[in-house]
Amino acid sequence: RTSGRSRPASRVRRVSRASADADREHEASPSTPGPVPALWHYLRAHRQDFSDRDSAVLSSVFTTLKVFLEGVDAEGLCVGPEDVRRLGRGGIGYQEVYSDPEMTLCIFLLRAGAVIPMHDHPHMYVFGRLLFGRMRVVSFDVEPLEEGHGSLLGRLRSLDTLGPVPVTYGLGPEEGNVHQLQALDDVAFFDVVTPSYDRRKQRDCTYFSCRARDDGEGGGYLLTPANPRNFCTEVVPYRGPPFSPRRPFVY
Repeated sequence: RTSGRSRPASRVRRVSRASADADREHEASPSTPGPVPALWHYLRAHRQDFSDRDSAVLSSVFTTLKVFLEGVDAEGLCVGPEDVRRLGRGGIGYQEVYSDPEMTLCIFLLRAGAVIPMHDHPHMYVFGRLLFGRMRVVSFDVEPLEEGHGSLLGRLRSLDTLGPVPVTYGLGPEEGNVHQLQALDDVAFFDVVTPSYDRRKQRDCTYFSCRARDDGEGGGYLLTPANPRNFCTEVVPYRGPPFSPRRPFVY
């Protein structure tokens, strides 16, 4: 979901071993539990379950994940409207909290009016939390078209405005997998993406143009692969509690 990333070298902080140890002790400290460390603990304990093929296991894991997400807020992730105001001309920022083949944890920042074009998450799940602002989300359930050359048949699943009250959301490989996001206010949202994008495993992000079908074949929308113009994201440093897959945790 990121394109044309530019990492401002002057804002990249090199972390010493002593600082890293201090961070680990800080997260493990009983004086700093809170929703974000609790979510990190849950993800560490269950990240292997994300690849389980048993639908009952997945349903249980993801149901509980959404409960933990309900407690996450902007303050806990050290992000706020001032971070959006500092973005460059593109008006879209990306903070990577953590990424490996099994999952990506990230925060997107959107200035009011910015749009993340219609795109997919092939064979992936996304669970997230709108942290502040209002965001319009258009999502489609999709199926391939015969002789479609990569085009998809889209059935409108939802046209929703999320916010301004923080809200948790989710999508799956079949449910609302193609969507477009438009910021109505300055916005931030946190995502858990599993598994991560991987072109080698047919999990590359594709962007689409959309138009209503007029061929008399039952309606719906024709989603055609497209290169979005003038779309880029700016990578900005994440300042919140760090995530490590092996970091100890104490309640």
